Amino acid sequence: MKRYQVEESARIRHRGEDEPVLLKNEAVDAALQARRSGTTTGMGLLTEELRRSPVNVDAAVALWTVAQDLGRHKEAAPAFAV
Repeated sequence: MKRYQVEESARIRHRGEDEPVLLKNEAVDAALQARRSGTTTGMGLLTEELRRSPVNVDAAVALWTVAQDLGRHKEAAPAFAV
């Protein structure tokens, strides 16, 4: 997962040159923390987040990355259907 920098799901949005605002993606952070702790693969949590928020790019990238790492990309593919 580190190779994709998915753990760093915080982003920076700029209001002005000197005023960055840190945005967190709590759903992705929770899923990846659950994965790290071994309580779940995280795929279900990430899939559910994509159902709730189909435009959540962080959740989409994290789901695909987790699925690839587990060799379960075919299982994750329906979450990306439009």
